[in-house]
Amino acid sequence: MRKIILPLLLTFMSSGASAAWVQIGSNADFNSYTDPTTLRKEGIQAMEGSKAKLLSLVDYTTVLTKSGKSIASMKALHEFNCRQVQVRMLYSTTYSGHMGTGNEVEGKFQPENWRPIPMHSTEESLWKVACGKS
Repeated sequence: MRKIILPLLLTFMSSGASAAWVQIGSNADFNSYTDPTTLRKEGIQAMEGSKAKLLSLVDYTTVLTKSGKSIASMKALHEFNCRQVQVRMLYSTTYSGHMGTGNEVEGKFQPENWRPIPMHSTEESLWKVACGKS
């Protein structure tokens, strides 16, 4: 199973140089983006009730410091349950440069538990793209 997941994650987390980042939100702390070309849906057809995976990028307006290391951005792979309006992060990595550039600072490979998507959040914006909601 792990042999299948790692290549999939590496495909999603590939270099930002070829990513087609589209801004989906912003606030005083960060700008959020997604790359619609990374959208993957499970099942035969893209239908309600399906699950979808989508890559996101958070670009911080002020560089953060964690354990003495600078973090300017984060890429994450999210999985959405379209019918139940749930999300979980499958993978995330932080970068020293803006827009997913620079050195990788930290990666988290452990999928989170499923949780409801908060209204008016970045995750809700991503869910709308992933699940075809308007």
